[in-house]
Amino acid sequence: MSAPNPTTQEKSTARDRATVDVATRTRNVFLFALVILIGTTLAVPVYLYLAFQTGTWQLFVIAGLSFTLNVASIIGVILTRRDRPTLAAWALFGALLVVFPIMPLLIADIGLTSAASIVLLIVALALQMMPLRSAGQAIIASALVGLGIILLDRFGPAQRLSVPQLNVVLLALGIAALILFQYLAIRQFRDYPMSMKLIISLAMTAAIAVVGVSLIAIQTMRTSLTEQIGQDYAVQAESVGRLIDAFFKEKVSQIVTLETVDVVRKHVEERNASYTGDPTSILAEIQALDERWVKAGDDDPLILAITSPDPAVNPATSQLMAHLEAFPAHTEIFITDRYGATVGATGRLSDYYQADEAWWQAAWNDGEGAVYISEPEYDESAGITALLIAVPIFDEERGAVIGIARSTLNVESLYAQVGAVRYGETGHAALFDSAAEVLYEPVEEGEEASQALDLDLRQELISTRDYLLATDADGDQSIFVGAPVSAASTGESETEAAVAAAVANLGWTIAIRQESEEAFAPVAQITQDVQLVGAAIIIVGGSMALVPAQFVARPLLALTEATEAMGAGNLDAPLPQASRDEVGSLTASFGEMAGRLKQTLSGLEQRARIIETSANVSRRLSTILDQEQLVAEVVQQVQSAFDYYHAHIYLIDEASRDLVMTGGTGTAGQTMLADGHRIPWGRGLTGRAAATADVVLVPDVSQEEGWLPNPLLPETKSEVAVPITLGERVLGVLDVQHNVVGGLDEADVGLLQSVAGQVAIALQNARVFAEVRERAEQEALVNRIAQQIQRTTTIETTLQAAARELGRALGAQRASVQLEPTADGDRPSQ
Repeated sequence: MSAPNPTTQEKSTARDRATVDVATRTRNVFLFALVILIGTTLAVPVYLYLAFQTGTWQLFVIAGLSFTLNVASIIGVILTRRDRPTLAAWALFGALLVVFPIMPLLIADIGLTSAASIVLLIVALALQMMPLRSAGQAIIASALVGLGIILLDRFGPAQRLSVPQLNVVLLALGIAALILFQYLAIRQFRDYPMSMKLIISLAMTAAIAVVGVSLIAIQTMRTSLTEQIGQDYAVQAESVGRLIDAFFKEKVSQIVTLETVDVVRKHVEERNASYTGDPTSILAEIQALDERWVKAGDDDPLILAITSPDPAVNPATSQLMAHLEAFPAHTEIFITDRYGATVGATGRLSDYYQADEAWWQAAWNDGEGAVYISEPEYDESAGITALLIAVPIFDEERGAVIGIARSTLNVESLYAQVGAVRYGETGHAALFDSAAEVLYEPVEEGEEASQALDLDLRQELISTRDYLLATDADGDQSIFVGAPVSAASTGESETEAAVAAAVANLGWTIAIRQESEEAFAPVAQITQDVQLVGAAIIIVGGSMALVPAQFVARPLLALTEATEAMGAGNLDAPLPQASRDEVGSLTASFGEMAGRLKQTLSGLEQRARIIETSANVSRRLSTILDQEQLVAEVVQQVQSAFDYYHAHIYLIDEASRDLVMTGGTGTAGQTMLADGHRIPWGRGLTGRAAATADVVLVPDVSQEEGWLPNPLLPETKSEVAVPITLGERVLGVLDVQHNVVGGLDEADVGLLQSVAGQVAIALQNARVFAEVRERAEQEALVNRIAQQIQRTTTIETTLQAAARELGRALGAQRASVQLEPTADGDRPSQ
């Protein structure tokens, strides 16, 4: 017995059910496309702004990816308006499946959150926006893409941005998708077929278990390992700080030992005892000697009395010389008495009187005595970095300060010790002063120095003992851990305590720096392992859900064959007979979509004709042979077609090499043209573009130092100057200005370069045509004069004809020929 044919009412009910299903899916796709459209429309300019501000190429790529999603969302909206929800969903999902795998190639450590977000998002929305078979294909694709994202994140390039905040955003996106999925699933669960219920149940179980356990495990391990890394680096920084402290204690002790030398102390005491009178007269005497010192030659007795290494002349200097030889890190040593007068020195000093120097006053310390250490400075003449050390010389019996010993210390050996501290491939130590300026850092070739980091970040580094993460201009992130160089500790001698206090007063900080990728390699390794396991579980869970779903959905295969034929271009392919179940509703929907696809193709063909028409207009420029008409046509079409603020063309004056404005739009252009406006070669954006034969793009002219403002164009906010070149020869410059900051970008550059190329060819054609026409006119003139001359019979008529024709050709009011007489005064013979 054959099955009864459905009644008219049953057919109507099936069609109504199919219509409702299509309408629901269309609405869901439209809302999703609208959300993406709004989000990417806001995101693209933000990414472009940040990219232009930072110069980070990854941000330009991210802006391009966002624009791709923007275009896909527009297509999705159009397709939903044409009742093509499945195709619209594929356009959106396809864009997501292309964009998301590229992100791990640009940004590090977003594998798990990116993979989870894309899978959850597509699982949540595919079942709401696509037929069962298409949804299953989209879910399989998302699972494979998710696995690919994790692999790309693990084995991606080393030079990637590190944006930890992005993980939070992606996690929020994944949670939002999960909530949306649960909301829609619960809301419509009763109406789902059994196969869809099975997919939802298994997918939800696998996704929640994997994502939840993975995130908790990864976050716990990341926090623990990160804290351990910070603590390890803090210990290393303190170790290097103690090394620097020990260095200064050693070098200061070498100077302090001078006070234990009887010859030195005795010589200083004798100098102090040699003064007579009150302090004012003593100071006057010393200042008089200081004036003599400055003017005296090296053989002056005063100079020799201080600098002579002869023990008979100055036993203190002799001892200082021996000290300098024993401790070569000190490049200069001298001592003063209690009034600041120089007693002995290893070389001639610039001054005799030292008590007015800051180092002397710090070491004198109002007669109490203190160790002084200065900030290091680079001596260009000596080619070394050195600092000053000043220590008091005490009386052995009374403990009073009787003089000051000062040394110039070469700190290159200290820097060598700091530079020798290495951790792995990229880890090293950096020395900061109290103002957060880098004193020394062993920077490898191609590595950005810590000095280039933001000052606020450097100040935070020297003020905190916790670890910091910082990203340099190249997008490379590093971990920093700082520790103070020195602090006085118990159990030290008085000298060591004084040295520690002096070093602590410097406020130096030693920081351990290492690239985050290397420092957190153990964390990344564990994270990636967990991600791979999680991805495998998701794929297995998805497969387990799809196998029974595909078995149940076998009746859809017949419909799939018909739709594939439509996808191959046969829009008239017959559809299977519609039944009263979901397949029947889907069949009716595909019938409607087939008709609308024809309309879409017709619209695309119309758009192709528009593009072709636009190309024909561009080619028209090459047919204009008059240079002035050509320039005027170009600037007018460029300005009006793309709604620029102003456009003009400069051509090079071969005599002066100036750029002469040959055509411009609007009243400003006419005024500049009438005034013969020109720009010197190399000046401004236009001159620079001509001199370099390269495009000059300035999104914000207020930030450009070399920009030349024009009072006739007060609203200019952005400008691009494109050289008009023919081979290696620069013919001129096409200059376009916009009244919007950032209104000109690389897309405009590409367009204007194309126009400039056509202008160059057209200019060449026009100039060649003008030269040929001028040459033809000259030849015609010569021929006409020759014909006139040939008709004459005498010299007089010949000359008259030549003068008449030349005057007529040159536009002269009067033309004459004068014959000079011969030497004998007679007329020249014929």
